[in-house]
Amino acid sequence: MIRLRLLDGVSWEGTPLPGERVGALLAVLAAERAGVSDARLVEEIWPDAAPVHPAKALQVLVSRTRSATLARAIDRVEGGYRLGLTDEEVDVRAQAAALAAARTALAAGDASEAYRLASTAAEVAVEPAAGSEPVGALRRAAGARRTTAQEVVALAAARLGRHAEARDGLLAAHERRRDDTDVLAALLRAEAATAGPATALARYEAYRADLVERLGVDPDPALQRLHGELLAADDPVRSGLRYDGAGLLGREEDLARLRAALGASRLVTVLGPGGIGKTSVAQVVARESSQPRVHVVELVGVGAGDDVVVAVGAALGVRGSVTSRLSLTAAQQADVRGRLAQELDAGPTLLVLDNCEHVLEPVAALVAFLLATTRDLQVLATSRAPLRLAAERAVPLSQLSTDDAEQLFVRQASATRPDAVLEAAAVRTVVERLDGLPLAVELAAARVRTMTVAEVSAALDDRFATLRSRDPSMPDRHRTLEAVIGWSWDLLAADEQRALAWLSVFQDGFDRATAVSVLGPEGSELVDTLVEQSLLVIGEDGGRARFRALETIREFAATQLARTGEQDAAADAQRRWARDLAGRCADLVLADDQVSTVDLLVREQNNLTDVLRHALSVGDRALVAHLVALLGSLWTITGDQPRIFAVCDAAAELLTGWDVPADLRTPAQDAAGVLMIHLSWMPGVDLAGLRDLLTQGDTPVGTWGLIAHSVYVADGPASERLASVAALQSRAAMAAALLLWASIVSENAGDIDAARGYAEDALGEPLPPYLHASLHAELSQLAIASGDHHRAAHHAEIAWPQLARVHAETDAYSLQVATAIAPLLDGDVDQAAALLERFGPPDGETAQMGARMTWQTAHAELALARGEHEEGLRRYDAVVDLVLDSDGSMGASPWLAIAASAALVSRARHGTADVDPRADDLRDTVVGPQLGTSEGRLWFTDLPLNGVLLVALASWVLRFGPAEQHEDGARLLALAHRWAYNRSIPVMAWDAMRAMADDALPGRVDRLAEELAARPGRCGRRPAAPHLVRLSDHIFRLKARTDRGAKTAITTAQPSRAQPTLPVRAPSLARSRIAVITSDTGLTSANARNGPGIVSVGTKALDRNVSGNITSSEMPCTAWALRPTMPNSVKIQASDQPASIASRIAPATPRTPPPGR
Repeated sequence: MIRLRLLDGVSWEGTPLPGERVGALLAVLAAERAGVSDARLVEEIWPDAAPVHPAKALQVLVSRTRSATLARAIDRVEGGYRLGLTDEEVDVRAQAAALAAARTALAAGDASEAYRLASTAAEVAVEPAAGSEPVGALRRAAGARRTTAQEVVALAAARLGRHAEARDGLLAAHERRRDDTDVLAALLRAEAATAGPATALARYEAYRADLVERLGVDPDPALQRLHGELLAADDPVRSGLRYDGAGLLGREEDLARLRAALGASRLVTVLGPGGIGKTSVAQVVARESSQPRVHVVELVGVGAGDDVVVAVGAALGVRGSVTSRLSLTAAQQADVRGRLAQELDAGPTLLVLDNCEHVLEPVAALVAFLLATTRDLQVLATSRAPLRLAAERAVPLSQLSTDDAEQLFVRQASATRPDAVLEAAAVRTVVERLDGLPLAVELAAARVRTMTVAEVSAALDDRFATLRSRDPSMPDRHRTLEAVIGWSWDLLAADEQRALAWLSVFQDGFDRATAVSVLGPEGSELVDTLVEQSLLVIGEDGGRARFRALETIREFAATQLARTGEQDAAADAQRRWARDLAGRCADLVLADDQVSTVDLLVREQNNLTDVLRHALSVGDRALVAHLVALLGSLWTITGDQPRIFAVCDAAAELLTGWDVPADLRTPAQDAAGVLMIHLSWMPGVDLAGLRDLLTQGDTPVGTWGLIAHSVYVADGPASERLASVAALQSRAAMAAALLLWASIVSENAGDIDAARGYAEDALGEPLPPYLHASLHAELSQLAIASGDHHRAAHHAEIAWPQLARVHAETDAYSLQVATAIAPLLDGDVDQAAALLERFGPPDGETAQMGARMTWQTAHAELALARGEHEEGLRRYDAVVDLVLDSDGSMGASPWLAIAASAALVSRARHGTADVDPRADDLRDTVVGPQLGTSEGRLWFTDLPLNGVLLVALASWVLRFGPAEQHEDGARLLALAHRWAYNRSIPVMAWDAMRAMADDALPGRVDRLAEELAARPGRCGRRPAAPHLVRLSDHIFRLKARTDRGAKTAITTAQPSRAQPTLPVRAPSLARSRIAVITSDTGLTSANARNGPGIVSVGTKALDRNVSGNITSSEMPCTAWALRPTMPNSVKIQASDQPASIASRIAPATPRTPPPGR
């Protein structure tokens, strides 16, 4: 991203830099990569008269420039300075680099890349330059580069066949350099294509006459040959062309790559699997070719090698190629080849050989001969495998994008049955399963004649039986998808077929090492063969080749694997691969090569997850232990906790009660540690079985086993146990991991000073990126809790780049955005806005909820800081909606706690209405069953997170509640302060909350805070309970009284003494939004008619819940809040406010490391 602009004004990140000398300094440094001496800088910046103290003046100027940009913007080198920014950060260097790369790409024949890069260079804004000062000189040079870039754009466009676009640029370049033959040749071709051969011939003749007059010579031989092409273009020859009823969809880029390849090579092969559209694309290229002679020869019916020469000769009408003999003699073949070469050398010719894969060797031999014996022949071949000739340039066809596949499906289905209902969502569901293969899409669309789109989608479970066509114009091999793939399968040798079948167990692709692991030493060569046959697609990921089969091909291969009876053997090979990989990467959290190892595991995580699912289903404890330990480490590092929670229950159940063999104890205990750390966040989960596993044998030696043992098994306070175990470690990374957890445990307990001490102690030695970044992220969080937002930003700046290196994108992004909080709290709204603009929104398709919530929250805060209160409140409402609209997977409750609390506080602080229904709704969310505060309990063990809930309730009481409740509000606020509540959101800043309390009860919250601070030891959750109970009582009564215009029914009912557990009926629920049922004897279940939903029933014990339900559905009513009001009583509240069911929500960590944020 460009940060420093020198060509269009002088600015840093959009802010103008004051002073001409600052611009002059930066311009001189930008022009010289190696650096500039002090003396020359003084001469360039002060050309008229040097300052009295040149060195001092230069130092001051450099310091001022650094202050206005970055400290690293200017580096000190021996005897001078140099620019410390990357090319991508400086407009003039970015332009120069793009132009240089464009010229290199054009010379290498990559016209598409040249066009892209040159367009980038040509689009750089450059102000007119005057004078000779450094900035002016820089701009004049940039202006010249822009002109050159425009020429490269025109040349590249011409090679891509975009002649109309290229013509004006080529004409301007020709006028500047009349004897540049490359430019003139491109211009002549462009004019022939756009204005006709006659116009191009006239320009050629004018140039020839001028050349003779000026220099007395004829044009270059290449131009003379082009002249011959233009003359022949008046009488073109075409054979074998076919015309489609409708145009191609989604092939613009492929056609551009083909045109560019043909502009740079005499032999181009279009590669791709069956059904991807090779023939259609080749026909388009043939039809639009400007060559005077174009021949298309189809080889699909050619059965033997000798017949290739015969088929090509017959298509071109070469005498002697048609005979009644089954094959030609060697002499006859040589004679026909010679006649073919003679025919194809009559003038510039394009020969298209379609469907070569089954006769590769004879086609390659013929093409090699023809290219060697003709001067102006170009060959375009289509094949599922390359010809392997030195002159060959391969152009693999891409799969259709989902959008293009949808358009193709709709077009074909509408033609098949015009009145068919083609809903966009249903169509997308179908085409997303078809690998972007045009033939598969067309076959699926053809089934719409007798099926609905939904029925087609369901039938794709057996795609090979479904995707069939009765179109008689289709070749036999294209009438079924199975025939298309089967054609390629039959061309494979037996060992190649076996390799493809065995590799089909890897649903998410594989690398070369994996193939060798599964197939043996020959695996590498077999993969090469399968790639050449277009049965595997190759991609690059992190500098490593990765292979995968299209899903259609993979399913076909899996079917063949089942037919051979080798499914179990292939699956066993995959399991051995997974276990070996888990063993090699077992030390992931502490690994010195952590970045490369995480890269590898991120690539393989889906395959490993498939193996884990199978191991769970068959009860393979050993493999489950290895994979849970490995994947748990990976997903903790990358912040992908939902994937851990997805396997927690099944893995914990399987591992519980296992008498672990000694050689498996480390992975088993590491797996148990990962599971316990995450399951401990789920209320009511019994961890005893996993705890027992940690006690087998000696103290665990693995990272997660040792951490979990210190937290859940050993005696004494967890943070102190962790620190004492850390002191015994000889490995710095293990000690740091333990101290990180000691810091987190201390922070969760509200002991910020101890937490900071542990984290700082852990940073004494070099550490792997994840641990180093996590410690700085922890220190950033602790600095926020202490109100030091500048230090928080400092630690966040250190942490997020390292987190990004280990694929912790959500955590890194959240920390990036958090750095904008510092200027916001300083009142520098413009700087905060600039930072947010630089970071940009998270990827909407792949971003986790935490990143999206952080982005929305930051913009809500930005609006509030600008005084745009209504916009800020609206954005905070959007944050809550984002969380509530999530799928309810693990991790929703902490996000809901933060989002609802911040939104409620923002309304308490910035809302203008005395009665705010939206604030009441948010209050009800905070006291609802998902967060548990209505029962006087707080689900989270993380006190800073619980403190957020207390701050929210306190803000509502202090702003909207009655005066008699203000004391409760002040006490909750003071307790939240004692718990070091999470202060990462500016609207909940302590000073603002204290000011709100002082408005109601002057000085009270400070006195309460001092009292709590003076208490020795830990201040736990118990002190909050009575205040929460009183507040929820008040809220409940308030809701029962008002109900905002709806009727309220309160019914007292006694259960039958003979049947004390029978349901209590509340018929009034059908007529009102709120119903209250009370009983003096206590209930274990509840049933109310005419309102669908779920209700929790609590009895005398506050920690006991029993599920009951509400039946019927005359109104959309969901019971969502319940708590005892007196001993042996039950209160059930039903509301039309939608809410998730508490039993389906399990709290989890909003960020890593472990749950606690």
